[in-house]
Amino acid sequence: MPATSDDPSVTTSRLVVVGCSGRKKLRPAPAGQMYEGPFHRLCREAADAMAGPDGQVLILSAKYDWCIRTPGFGPTT
Repeated sequence: MPATSDDPSVTTSRLVVVGCSGRKKLRPAPAGQMYEGPFHRLCREAADAMAGPDGQVLILSAKYDWCIRTPGFGPTT
């Protein structure tokens, strides 16, 4: 159930977390494009829909810890 408040200055947005995948790009890429596994792609599409335009999707990476979908994420070598 979404959080509610009588205070109009309080805003709510959704945070959706998805797991990573074993298949990754070999070069740095935005976190939303780093993982190439088919299951991850489906989960990410569902997460994007659930988060909506004001929400945020985080990717939980076994290698990189929490990952916000930012440019330049990924291997550096």
